[in-house]
Amino acid sequence: MNAIPMNCYELTVGERTLKLRLSVGQMAQLEKMLGENPLMLLTKDEPLTFEEITAYFYAALREQEQGYTMEKVYALLDELLAQGRGFMDWNEIIGGVLEAGGYLNSKSAQDEDSEKNAQAQDETSQAKV
Repeated sequence: MNAIPMNCYELTVGERTLKLRLSVGQMAQLEKMLGENPLMLLTKDEPLTFEEITAYFYAALREQEQGYTMEKVYALLDELLAQGRGFMDWNEIIGGVLEAGGYLNSKSAQDEDSEKNAQAQDETSQAKV
């Protein structure tokens, strides 16, 4: 069986680079923690709560960065604040993690397949000329 490539969001904090990823299993755990679908939280009119933000970070760090407890996530968010990266930055990071994981693709796989097929047909017709 082929290994599935793991798309991670890389977050630089101080001198270190952390890899954040939300697998389907982590999304399910996050849903249990939050009591609702994590993707639906992003469609609400009000901003994410601190509890929701820390839950997202906790879930995203667990797979690639072993050893993160909620206390360590709080310390990480404090460190980001000290670097001048606040609430709005955290929301962008969460969006980046979800996009890297494939949950917020701007193009569907069908659109990408159509583009590849059109490009292949174009290359074939050019080769015949």
